[in-house]
Amino acid sequence: MIRFLPIIGVGLGLFFFLFGPAKFAYRLWKRGARSREYRKLLQDPRWKKVAKEIKERDGWQCVICGERRKWLLQAHHCQDAYYDHRPYYTPGKKPWEYSGNHLETLCDFDHARWS
Repeated sequence: MIRFLPIIGVGLGLFFFLFGPAKFAYRLWKRGARSREYRKLLQDPRWKKVAKEIKERDGWQCVICGERRKWLLQAHHCQDAYYDHRPYYTPGKKPWEYSGNHLETLCDFDHARWS
């Protein structure tokens, strides 16, 4: 039994890497959502204004799980607000140029899961 514990540890570590929070962080990094250019766009006052309007529209809570802690909430570009949470991006469009039906409020966990 003792000689199998390292194998179990590696298996659990691999499991959490493939299916846990590390997977979501890796997916975000791989897709380039955290690139410098995109982060600069998200600091733009026009995006901050639109993101605040979306959060107010959704009652300052995640539309999936209902999380209400404001510091965890993020605006998400989606196929259709409330129905289809898959990401929606149009090449060349700035984050604040999307209509309200392509934006929704998600907590950071659900945003990572659906990104």
